[in-house]
Amino acid sequence: MNIIKRRTICFVFLLFAVTNAYCQLAMQSLTPNFSLKDIDGNAWSSDKHFTGKFTIVLFWSTWGNDSIEMIDTVEELHKRYNAQGLEAVGVCVEQQIISDSLKQKISETIKKREISFPIVFDDQLRTFRQYNVIAVPTTFVINEEGKIVYHLAGFSILGREQLFEFVRERFEGKRNVTVHHKFSRQPDKHALRLYNMATMKFSRSELDTAKKYAQEASAIDTGFVEPLILLTEIALEESNIVIAEKNISVALQIMPGSSEVQSLAGLIAARQGDTTRALEILKKVLQQSDTIAIAHCYLGYLYGITGNLIGSEEEMKRAAELSSSDYRIPMLQAELLEKAGKVDEAKVLKKKAKQIRRKR
Repeated sequence: MNIIKRRTICFVFLLFAVTNAYCQLAMQSLTPNFSLKDIDGNAWSSDKHFTGKFTIVLFWSTWGNDSIEMIDTVEELHKRYNAQGLEAVGVCVEQQIISDSLKQKISETIKKREISFPIVFDDQLRTFRQYNVIAVPTTFVINEEGKIVYHLAGFSILGREQLFEFVRERFEGKRNVTVHHKFSRQPDKHALRLYNMATMKFSRSELDTAKKYAQEASAIDTGFVEPLILLTEIALEESNIVIAEKNISVALQIMPGSSEVQSLAGLIAARQGDTTRALEILKKVLQQSDTIAIAHCYLGYLYGITGNLIGSEEEMKRAAELSSSDYRIPMLQAELLEKAGKVDEAKVLKKKAKQIRRKR
């Protein structure tokens, strides 16, 4: 039996065991404490490190691209707010038994991605079961009293956006943090499988196949916004602005409050030459939250095509600071460089964008 099948069987078994349990955990006054070993083999305990602190607990693995996206997201938050009191820990749920060679692989991943918060190994997956995790990655935010105030199962652009906004509000004083269990909308299972296949094909630049799967996913679940976002990205890549506008209009009807969808609408307006409307849309998104990386990126692109080179550079820099894992940032930077005749610099950024997208 190969390793993929073993992992699938193991995960399915755990999924059935804990599917209905999260609500029970969410109602408890305190989260379970856990004691594990870190990547250096040292004992590590949650009660010692997190008592009285605002904390992110991330359950992740190296074998899932979504996990890698989420660990990068938590690193961005940790780097931004650690000095103000934010703590984080990554609970690695690679397998039930983690061998020395596997530990070495995980350690190399952590070093490569320059993760600054502690990583611990959940041998036998006891903590995984304690927290009733049903998807990898899963993220919990725990307040100073030890209560869960935020929960996100899985990873999506919208989920990342919501998590970032929630933590930002806590540390920038926009409002008091209250209990906020955030569950992403659960799409039809078959639609989700098709969407996952579409994103995989898109990461390999197989646009026709990606489009086919995304269209099927959207047709099966008409309230599932992510396939429409992907179809919009594909249409923009194919320079089909009419189809891009059609898809984003439907996405706006489904989720009008989404910063991701609104930002794409701003980019489409810029592509159509309606720079006044594009500026209005993107400024509105950033007024709601200054931490939406892609909105900064699209605003930087807008400034670039209208000749505001200083503004463009500032916005692109801000976007890159907020997200190192979004291929669209170097891709649009490359487009602006090409327009400016800087072909060699553009090639470097195009290569970077392609590498990032392959990890998507």
